[in-house]
Amino acid sequence: MLAQAERITGHATYTSIDRVLQIVDEINSTDKTSKQIEMLERVTETFTFLKDALDRVDPLLVSTITLQTMNNPISQILNEVTNFKNNRNEQYLTNALNHIETLLQYSSQLLVIQTPEDIEGVRSAVIKFRQSVGQHLSHLEKDVNDTNTAYSTTKQKLDELTNLSKTKKNVSTQLFQTSKTNF
Repeated sequence: MLAQAERITGHATYTSIDRVLQIVDEINSTDKTSKQIEMLERVTETFTFLKDALDRVDPLLVSTITLQTMNNPISQILNEVTNFKNNRNEQYLTNALNHIETLLQYSSQLLVIQTPEDIEGVRSAVIKFRQSVGQHLSHLEKDVNDTNTAYSTTKQKLDELTNLSKTKKNVSTQLFQTSKTNF
């Protein structure tokens, strides 16, 4: 079984995945924009997922052709991440994310056995997502109510100012008419 597992762990695809994760980890996060941090997180999440999938998959159920096909976008991503590390040009991360789209098409070919922990993890993620959505919705509802209150207050003040302006105009007109008739 060890030789079969080495079909995966010894393959260039697997070692390139490790190398991408290592390079992303080496990139200093203090001098990156929030967009760059987000892009690097996607790279990290994708490659962590792929590595975990390759660690859990039955080596006999993975075609070496699949591994080799996955290696091309992985190598391109490795180059892009390395280039970003060297000169911080965000375009390299954009290119890496484009290659990830290609890479993810091949991930479905990895037949990973699902465990009860995986299913519980999905269930937990769904619950957290629903809680997050509920919390976000309540904040939005509060914002809508606050905005409606501010709108009503502003409209009321505008109406008062409009009425005051009309009253001033009427008073001015009457004064003008009075002064006109007096002279």
